[in-house]
Amino acid sequence: MNNIELEDNHSSQAIDIKEIYYVLITNFKLVTFILFISLIIGILITSISTPLYKASGTVLVESNSTPFSLFTDFGSSASSSSIDNEIAILTSKQTMNRTLQRFINEELHNDMFLFNTKQYEHKALSKFLRKILFVDYFQVKEPIDINDTNRMNKLIKHMRNSISVFSKRNSDVIELSILSQSPYEASRIINYLIGSYQNMDKEWSNGEMIHMKSFLDSQIKIKEKELENLELKLSDFQKREQIYGLSGNSELLLNQLTLVEADFHSNKVQYNILKERRAYIENELTEEEKMLTKKVMNTINERLFALKTEIAQRESDLISTIALQGEEHQAVLSGEKSLKKLKNKLEEETKKLIDQGISVADPIEYRQSLMDTLLNITAQEALYISKSNELEKIIRKYEYELSELPDKSLEFARLERDKNILSETYALMMRKREEAKIGEASKLGKIRIVDIAYPDSKPVKPRKVVIILLSLIIGGFISLILCFLKEYLDNSVKSISEIERYGLDIIGMVPTIGQEYKKDSDKNNIKENKNLERRLITREDSKSPVSEAYRTLRTNLMYRFNDDSLGQAILVSSPGPGEGKTTTISNLAITFANLGKKTLLVDTDLRKPVMHIVFDKEQINGLTDYLRGSEDNIENLISEVEGIENLNIMTSGNVPPFPSELLGSEKMDNLIHELKKQWDIVLFDLPPLMAVTDAYVILKKMDQFLFVLRAGVTQKGALKRALSYLQGANIAQVGAVLNQVDKTKTSKEEHFDYYADYYGHEEE
Repeated sequence: MNNIELEDNHSSQAIDIKEIYYVLITNFKLVTFILFISLIIGILITSISTPLYKASGTVLVESNSTPFSLFTDFGSSASSSSIDNEIAILTSKQTMNRTLQRFINEELHNDMFLFNTKQYEHKALSKFLRKILFVDYFQVKEPIDINDTNRMNKLIKHMRNSISVFSKRNSDVIELSILSQSPYEASRIINYLIGSYQNMDKEWSNGEMIHMKSFLDSQIKIKEKELENLELKLSDFQKREQIYGLSGNSELLLNQLTLVEADFHSNKVQYNILKERRAYIENELTEEEKMLTKKVMNTINERLFALKTEIAQRESDLISTIALQGEEHQAVLSGEKSLKKLKNKLEEETKKLIDQGISVADPIEYRQSLMDTLLNITAQEALYISKSNELEKIIRKYEYELSELPDKSLEFARLERDKNILSETYALMMRKREEAKIGEASKLGKIRIVDIAYPDSKPVKPRKVVIILLSLIIGGFISLILCFLKEYLDNSVKSISEIERYGLDIIGMVPTIGQEYKKDSDKNNIKENKNLERRLITREDSKSPVSEAYRTLRTNLMYRFNDDSLGQAILVSSPGPGEGKTTTISNLAITFANLGKKTLLVDTDLRKPVMHIVFDKEQINGLTDYLRGSEDNIENLISEVEGIENLNIMTSGNVPPFPSELLGSEKMDNLIHELKKQWDIVLFDLPPLMAVTDAYVILKKMDQFLFVLRAGVTQKGALKRALSYLQGANIAQVGAVLNQVDKTKTSKEEHFDYYADYYGHEEE
């Protein structure tokens, strides 16, 4: 069999667009059903979904802010954190907790979706659907108990997950939004969250000022008490000793001592404030940052030692000059100017060394500003200590001179001096506290509200069109998978392309006999119980597409005939039962007869013969009678078919016990030879190849072999095995016909509309 080549790897070939189209058309009802169900599901989802409203707000994180400083000499320069850090703070547990606490403090939590104390009222249809679908049964939420720590922690976590925060590209603007079942609640949550975030930033920015104000308040109370006690003590002394002033030189000495001591205590107060600032900042730094600061400061002290020593000496000389000559003397003014230049130089050199030592070590601006401030404080502390040492030397000198006064004058001078010093110290502290208050009030922080959140009455979810389109896409994807899964599991032959992969020549394709051919039995003279698939359609409706397909099959088959002067012996069979071989051979026989060919139809299915039923013949004498020797006259076994000229039939006769032996006998060979002499076309109807071996015993005696396949019924495995059996037979020509093809499920190349369209136009 030289025209059949089996292809073992046909299943691995790529699926082209035509095959996808064929698969979808073949499973049109399944695809339509799944798409319809998907559409219903999409509509249901949009109907039962709770609408969500979006509220958005934006804030600006200023990159530069000028912090207030109590000390103009050594003020620090603060900078903002990175945007990522700000987003982390904005979504932190502390910020969320503050926001929730504000709702609780204002007693708004008793009517909020966020706290599950408010339920959304759905429309009647939506409520009905949610009820029958048990949606509300799975979404019952208990109100949040604000005293339950675990529930509040879960609420904070839920709120953090609900808030969407992102920074706008190439800017310091942060946008945050939330979805809620109420547009007003959504906007309120965003605005309260922004407010809590801004307040936290202010607190952190004013942290040092708040701390210093608290420290000064406590010190002022102490000084007030000390000053009150000292004034009472001085008043009592004056009344008791009747001393209300000192003589000329003694008063001048006391004034000079008071001036120096006031400067000393003012210097001490400044130093104590610096120490308090140092403690506050050190508490904000890590141990590594403290060590780094100390290391840099040691380097600075070493490099600026000479400059600091000179400043200390100049301050000592200036204090002595002021005590002797007064503050308006030319030498004092010149000394102050020279000392100011040295301090400015020290400040510049210190800042330069700080920048060199810190900026590379720690790139985070906020932490760097803290360490810079600490280094400045340390540098200033050294100056205050140096100045205090010089002032103490002068105080001891004046105290020695005062010690030579009489006891009463000495006691009065001491009390007067303590009062003046305490008053100056008290006034200095009051001044610093007011500066701290101003600094706290002027510190706005780096967060600026750009847009507050406004309620939007248009819900953003559910997006009905998107959901429905997505449901259809998912439905289409599922249907595609199911179709290909069905095709993969369905091992039947369904198209010409599948048959051609096995190397078979397709010489005919017969469409399905549709419902339009179910006519009344009286009109067509057909028995009502006749099987629709075994229809002699070429006789019933000669102009139908099905009849034309059989005529096409006849024509293609005739092109394959040899030039033998004898008739053509054509064997018709199929891989398995129920594939339409009897219908095919019966209608094919009629088309040959209509062409004027003397045609004989031989029923060689000696196991389940049906040809006599199709043509309404008596099953008396037939093929088996000749093969068993009970009838030698062939003419007695052949009968004419009424209404069809040139067509005769030989029934199978009685069913024998050993059909294969009869078909393979010498008498069968003689019969075939004799029939070919008398008839132009001899058609043999044999049982399926996979069922019995009857066909194989007479294959070599045939001129043509017509392989009948049925779309959707013939199994690929059976076809493959049948073809492997046929490889051993020496058959001149083998052709295949695909039977019962649904034209609505085929590609354009396989359609049968041409004949119907032609006759349709002709009738018009």
